[in-house]
Amino acid sequence: MNTFPLHALRVNVKSLASEARIIREEIQRVSDKDIKADLHCHRQRRVRPEARTAHLALAFVKGKSYRSAEAKARVAPVTKDIVRKLQRAWYPVDHDTDATIQKWLATQQERRR
Repeated sequence: MNTFPLHALRVNVKSLASEARIIREEIQRVSDKDIKADLHCHRQRRVRPEARTAHLALAFVKGKSYRSAEAKARVAPVTKDIVRKLQRAWYPVDHDTDATIQKWLATQQERRR
């Protein structure tokens, strides 16, 4: 099996986490309230959903269950975004991948004793 998608997704998860950290630091440095609001909005509306999608795509590639990757989610993940993220990481995507991800999102975490 080609492990390149796994490594590409790991790098993507780490770079998005780093971007969020950098934005938080920059918010602390800036004194203009409008710029702070714009940076905050960018972090919450652009970076956060992208990081979530990358995290879920990585869990899918690793073979983890959805519930082990995300125990409490208020909003269901968007399957097409996960497929898009997999394609960008050169994961082999076919016409059944969307259905496979839908089934994966329905998995339950096994109970541990």
